[in-house]
Amino acid sequence: MAHFPLRLKFILGAAILCVLAACGDGTGPELPSDSYLFLAVCAGAYHTCGISADSTMLCWGLNSIGQLGDGTEEDRYTPARVSGDLRFTAVSAGSYHTCALTEDGTAYCWGRNQDGQQGDGTQDDSYLPVPVDPTQRFTSVSAGFRHTCGLTSDGNAYCWGWNVFG
Repeated sequence: MAHFPLRLKFILGAAILCVLAACGDGTGPELPSDSYLFLAVCAGAYHTCGISADSTMLCWGLNSIGQLGDGTEEDRYTPARVSGDLRFTAVSAGSYHTCALTEDGTAYCWGRNQDGQQGDGTQDDSYLPVPVDPTQRFTSVSAGFRHTCGLTSDGNAYCWGWNVFG
C-alpha cells in the first residue's frame, strides 16, 4: 500500500466510513451515480477543486480564465476532470488560478497568470496544468489572490506572483 500522511489516512478512513454508513448492507440508500469520493477539497474565490479517490483532480465553478484546468473557458456546475494524466496529493485554489502537488512533489498551476502566480516564469494564462519548477520537490503549495507560495522538501519557502505589498 502507498505511504500516506496520517491526515490523509484519517480523511480516507472517514470517507470510507461515510460511504459504508450510507450504503450499509445494501438495504440502505445508494449513493447517486453522480456522487464523488474526495480525499481533499479546496474552495477558491470563484471555483472549487477536489482530489478524487484515484488521485485525479476535479474542479467546478467559474472558469473564465482556465482556473478549472480542463482546457476550456466553460463554467462548470458539476466537477470536471483537470486535463492530463497527473495524480495529485494536494490542491489550493486562489481567486482565478489553481495550484496542486503531484505524487512526486512537482507543483503545477493553471488559470490566470498576469502577475506570474503560476510560477513558470511567464505571464501567460494557462488553461492546462503547467509545472512551476520541475527541479524542485514541494511538500505544500498555497494559492492566494494573485500570488502563490510553496514549501520545498528541503524546507525552503518560495513565493511568486503579485508582490505589491511585499
